[in-house]
Amino acid sequence: MSVRGHRAGATVTHSPVRMPGVILDSVTVTAPSDRLLQAVLIATWVAGPALGVSAQLGAGSTRLACGALAATTTRNGCAYPLAQRQ
Repeated sequence: MSVRGHRAGATVTHSPVRMPGVILDSVTVTAPSDRLLQAVLIATWVAGPALGVSAQLGAGSTRLACGALAATTTRNGCAYPLAQRQ
């Protein structure tokens, strides 16, 4: 069984991000994080002097989270700020 996760203060892109119906000029995600819980069962059988058979069964769960999401887009020459908070 293993548990691991990652965190960052923020991640920012200033490259255009294409989404259906809109192109975002910049995107900022604050406090992105992930947490992974994983369990693996491995079994091995000896089938002969030089032959072994192994089987692996695993299951896991991942949780993603972020503090806030902000972006900017331009429509008809006007810049619009977009934001989402949890």
